[in-house]
Amino acid sequence: MLGLVSTLFLLYQAEAFGPARSFSPRVAREIASSKVSGEELALAVDGSSKLQQAMAGLSEDEQYNVVLQGKLRLAKGRGAFEADAWPLLEEMRAKRKTVNQDTRALLVDAAAATDDVTVMDRSLTLAKRAGSKLGSYGAAQSQLKLPPTDPRRRQDMLSKLPELPADNRGAEAAAAIAVILTSFASFAWPIIGGEDAGNPVFIVLLVALAAAAADVFVGDGSNATGAGGLVAAGVARLFTRDATRECRCEAASFLTAYLLGLPTFALSPSVLEAVRAVELGDQAGGDLASAAGTQRLLIWLMAPVAAEAAEHRQLLVSDPRQATALLKLLRSKGLATSGETAEDDEFRVRDALAQADALLAKYDSLLDNLRGRMETGSATVSNCVALIEKTA
Repeated sequence: MLGLVSTLFLLYQAEAFGPARSFSPRVAREIASSKVSGEELALAVDGSSKLQQAMAGLSEDEQYNVVLQGKLRLAKGRGAFEADAWPLLEEMRAKRKTVNQDTRALLVDAAAATDDVTVMDRSLTLAKRAGSKLGSYGAAQSQLKLPPTDPRRRQDMLSKLPELPADNRGAEAAAAIAVILTSFASFAWPIIGGEDAGNPVFIVLLVALAAAAADVFVGDGSNATGAGGLVAAGVARLFTRDATRECRCEAASFLTAYLLGLPTFALSPSVLEAVRAVELGDQAGGDLASAAGTQRLLIWLMAPVAAEAAEHRQLLVSDPRQATALLKLLRSKGLATSGETAEDDEFRVRDALAQADALLAKYDSLLDNLRGRMETGSATVSNCVALIEKTA
């Protein structure tokens, strides 16, 4: 468009102010073949003049960023990145032009909207090469430790690793639902069986409550496997909603993935997203199917567990089963890097939990700030990235 406007401007000058300037044969053919009315020509010249005046006031860096921002605002899907955003970023790198913060924010949010980890990874890589301040992305990879393969070293480490938090969410929910339904049936029994009828459901409810009371006051009430513990934990699981806890777990997974250089940082930590990332990364020549890549994914999945377990006895938001499920699923798809038994899986998951806990402890203040940002409900992916880059 700018080329056509410039051509029209030159033609206007040639006709109005004097002899024509020399043009290349290609430009001459374009001028000869163009059919533009006088009114259209005047409008094009006037628009070009204003545009050129506006662009003349910007540096070449700023011009690139303005154009790239416009492309990113319209970007939808991977095709838009391949056609426009990535070539512009590569050209900026070649010309040593710098991606500014506004462009970086639009780039991150547009890439996150695709839900494609390969788009996010390539976008950040190109932006970083083009001078964007993304120094914290992948900064913790050097701290990553692969679990040893030697059985003796593993045995020595095993006693030092944290135990996996207990997770009885199925039994807890079932126990709570059973008590709730029994209570409802007890109160509704006079309507169902008549006022003169006995209430056997009430007797069942009393027995259940007596067992729960015995577990709490006589046995170990903190043990969630007992009747009282299961019911109490189940009720909490069904009816507790804690935004601070949820945002802390989300912040932990976001921060951990970003520091480890995982393009999954904007996604919810789950085994399905992890496997999808491995498969897409494998197709794009990534390293998530390697031993180090799998370890990073395990740490990402265990980060919410570490964050929640540090402050709460019962896990309501995070799920420690995700990491083990990932290893089993990778093995079934032929993508596992090591480990063939349940003992191997447990060791790797516990090691990932320990590393996640250590990483979050190191960035505890940043984690709390990120949790607060997310708790406002207005944070975007780029907002969170900017906070990490500013603080980490």
